[in-house]
Amino acid sequence: MKYPTLQKVSLLTTALVASLVLTAQAGPPTPKKATKIQRSLSATASGDIRANLPRVRRPADILYDQYDNASGAATSSQDFEAAFDPFDDFLADDFVVPGDQTWSIESVDADGTYDIFPGPAINFNVFIYSDAGGLPGALVDSRIGMAYAQVGSTFSVTVSPAVSLGGGTYWVSVQARMDFGVGGQWYWTDRTVQSNNGAAWQNPGGGFGVCTTWGRRGDDCGIDVGVPDQVFRLNGTSSGGTPTPTPTPTPTPAGALWYNGDFNGEATGNGLANEEDTSLGSGQFAHVYDDFNVNDAGGWDIDSVFSNNLENTNVTGASFEIRSGVSSGNPGTLIASGTTATPVVTATGRSGFGFTEFMIEMTGLSVHLDPGSYHLSVWPIGDLTGRSFNSTTAGANCIGTPCGDNDNAFWDSNFFGVFFVETQPQCAPPNECIDFSMGVNGQVSGGGGDITLTATVKHKEGGTKVTLTWSPANGGEMDVLVNGKVVHTTADDGMAMKNVGARTGTATFQVCEPDTGICSNVVEVTLR
Repeated sequence: MKYPTLQKVSLLTTALVASLVLTAQAGPPTPKKATKIQRSLSATASGDIRANLPRVRRPADILYDQYDNASGAATSSQDFEAAFDPFDDFLADDFVVPGDQTWSIESVDADGTYDIFPGPAINFNVFIYSDAGGLPGALVDSRIGMAYAQVGSTFSVTVSPAVSLGGGTYWVSVQARMDFGVGGQWYWTDRTVQSNNGAAWQNPGGGFGVCTTWGRRGDDCGIDVGVPDQVFRLNGTSSGGTPTPTPTPTPTPAGALWYNGDFNGEATGNGLANEEDTSLGSGQFAHVYDDFNVNDAGGWDIDSVFSNNLENTNVTGASFEIRSGVSSGNPGTLIASGTTATPVVTATGRSGFGFTEFMIEMTGLSVHLDPGSYHLSVWPIGDLTGRSFNSTTAGANCIGTPCGDNDNAFWDSNFFGVFFVETQPQCAPPNECIDFSMGVNGQVSGGGGDITLTATVKHKEGGTKVTLTWSPANGGEMDVLVNGKVVHTTADDGMAMKNVGARTGTATFQVCEPDTGICSNVVEVTLR
């Protein structure tokens, strides 16, 4: 007979060993239904490619978030059937409610995985404890048999009715209710970074022979020493203050020459598979390409590229390609490409469909692009776990052209068996896959260099007129700023006039190219 195991150290290796043991003890494995792998986060147009995964309800706020820095290890937290009651165990991690706030916890997201058998859990139990000297203390509240939704490795557990907590330190324990002989075992993913106190664990029945009362998971119980915390977040509403640490959306990177726009959310947005070496398998990939225009006469000097992805894989690297002449079934010409083991991974503060969005950026590039149209793809490389989906966009906060609105993206994947196909047919309205959140950073080279601005003031009856002239003038559009604010947009033809009426005193003028972000010097003029 097989017994529950305490920890899952290497997700891939342990799963392989488990399958070999089951084969030896139980005979040849029973054929199972083929798994349908999702290509997009919302339903596809055809509907027969991906599983229709449950949509995760997103509550009002992320109250507490340490859904990052996942390790390759995970620890058991499960309510087993009666035959294995001695192995019932509880894993908990702590969080702090600020003193001026009251939280109403509506759901808990925990990153986890199955082993031995592929689940699913019947339901989940959630326990909230007070803090007692850095370990779980008295039980504050509990919710037994809670419903959940799974998207990727994220288990979103409903807390109903919501649990209300005032300021203080608390511990949350998420425990799967599942029969070992049917569903196998559930493990909560360990986190490499510690926030507050390290995670705690107990096995009151003594089946594992260690920590029959609460102890520090790593130091006291000897489970996954060196990876001190768990991966989770708390969702709900807050009163009496601003919930912390809710992420602040990351602004468009400084120096962006083209940015296609922010993720447009679950209502109309989506995400299309954009990944390599994730749970799809070693060497399996899916790449999203979207287009941008280099409009400056001297071209662009690119120093970094990025894409925004809804993902839960452990990012171990990233790659990019820039191509020209891409069309349906035609990869065009490869202009530049590269791979790094050290991409910059930054949470954007946005999320959707149970995934957190991260900017995957490759820096230190030196790529010159002449004027023309190109397609960019930037994809994360994982550790054979989780998934990654390039976020869609409708162009919010975009820079340059096109601006999240031209439906000219393509998709290439050996796993899904497509070769530079149009992305739009992959997803059904209203969650269409038309344009994707990505961009390039750098400087305009050659003729698009610094802009020199001069101003001439003419006083006449009834007001003052300011004539602005600048060089170079490269066509397109130019924003005119007065006292640091854009007052209107004009043709980039080297001249604009502004009637300031009867205003007195001084004012500053500046012009900026909206597609590149390059601005002129600031000129101060006396109005009267």
